[in-house]
Amino acid sequence: MDNETIEIKKTSEIKCEEIYRVTVTKTADDALEAIVGRVNDGFEAGKVNRSDAVTWVLTYFLKNLTDSLIQEVRLDHFDEMALLESMFKKAKKSGKVPTELRGLLLRQTGFDAPNNKKPREKASQRLTNSFINDETINKTESKT
Repeated sequence: MDNETIEIKKTSEIKCEEIYRVTVTKTADDALEAIVGRVNDGFEAGKVNRSDAVTWVLTYFLKNLTDSLIQEVRLDHFDEMALLESMFKKAKKSGKVPTELRGLLLRQTGFDAPNNKKPREKASQRLTNSFINDETINKTESKT
């Protein structure tokens, strides 16, 4: 091998990283095209391709990621069924249904939630084994 070929290989090894593919929606692809177009417009000192733009955007986003952005992403991808499945799995594993979910289930079926129940009145006396058996006699029978 001559020196020129060796130099090209060394440069390629330094510049190359592992490459991964990501699938995006049409809207995201259009946004990427717009980003690449705006970055390259009037940029004479180089050229940014789609991979460069995506890599830069993702690493920039990671550096500037805040809790409020995380909440925003989660809200955009909130799935009620996934949450219910997760809660169901946890309830099966622990054997206990969370209080909030139990209240919701009770309200859904027409029962009062535990927090909205009126307190039961306690009986003044508890039932016991001893009892009085009062027999009522028909008044007409007692007169005879």
